[in-house]
Amino acid sequence: MREHVGQSYALAHPKLRQGLSREEWGTGEIPVQYYPVDAARWRLDFQYADELGLAVYVVPRRGADLRPMVFDMSMKPVDATGGRRWLVAPYGDVAWVKNARAAGRVTLARGRRVERVALAEVGPEESAPVLRRYVTEVPITRPYFDAGPASDLAAFRAEAHRHPVFRVVGSAP
Repeated sequence: MREHVGQSYALAHPKLRQGLSREEWGTGEIPVQYYPVDAARWRLDFQYADELGLAVYVVPRRGADLRPMVFDMSMKPVDATGGRRWLVAPYGDVAWVKNARAAGRVTLARGRRVERVALAEVGPEESAPVLRRYVTEVPITRPYFDAGPASDLAAFRAEAHRHPVFRVVGSAP
């Protein structure tokens, strides 16, 4: 869920606005901006029974006027109840989040198993319990949250916009 979209109009470069008026921009129906990826490589940083760390190297297409980026991603199962899986962005709206939003899918790898999955970003109501459990089970991320393990769900709903959560919704082509 996008909040304060109208206020972002003045901050966006005219090319990013793609000819939309302030009124059109304020509806939130903003075209997705893709990061022009030519190649993406990953390296396993660490693997535990319940957590996986990756370093992902993203190379933009030639002529994209962007530099290659390396970012770290930590994946941890949060709630397998009912077969649901989640990707949590504890550090906010970082590069992998923007790419996941733009593509609507990601490639997950664990050991030799590689899986392309479709994602759906969830709103505060659905993400609050996921975030609370994440903060409880991944203590290294606690400094990035105002809410703590003992906080109620309302506290996590209030800051959900700062920590995107994606539900894995199925396989992707």
